[in-house]
Amino acid sequence: MVQLSRLGSRLALVAAAALLLGAGTVRVPPAPASAGVAGTTTGVEIVGGPRTGGIERVVEVLTRDVGLSLPPGTRVHVYATREGFRRGLVKDAAMAENGADELAAFAIGIARPGRVLLNGRLAGGGREWLRLIAHELAHVAQFELAGGEGRAEQWLAEGMAEHVAFQVLERLSVRARSRRTT
Repeated sequence: MVQLSRLGSRLALVAAAALLLGAGTVRVPPAPASAGVAGTTTGVEIVGGPRTGGIERVVEVLTRDVGLSLPPGTRVHVYATREGFRRGLVKDAAMAENGADELAAFAIGIARPGRVLLNGRLAGGGREWLRLIAHELAHVAQFELAGGEGRAEQWLAEGMAEHVAFQVLERLSVRARSRRTT
């Protein structure tokens, strides 16, 4: 068995996800292109608004610096209202109406294979918003590594996503400081 502590941080993240997420489950098929596409970055399509700014920077750091790959056609949906988020859970995440109602009442973001859904109205701006984007995109990378949603323990998947999110924030902060000093 490989001792993860002997691997580099990038390889350890990939190995942990691959080893522990287990076999895949049913994939949600990619949604067809829709109106409101805000942009595309590194193969990731950004749909909707508000607060779509920052997503491009997070994707760049996550893929280039942290070394996680996102599947082609990944979409980040940002909904302006709780009701829009609830409808998105049904339409874009193939969730049942009653489950979507419950989740939309408290959640600000979820990930599914190949997509992230965010309630832009509830999320604060700045650092916490960037952390949320990175966290949910880390789950998308986990699904890709596992070939579907997987069967890992929730604490493990969440811990890895938080670790990745804070790595992204750290790298974004370093970049911002270096731009100010030049």
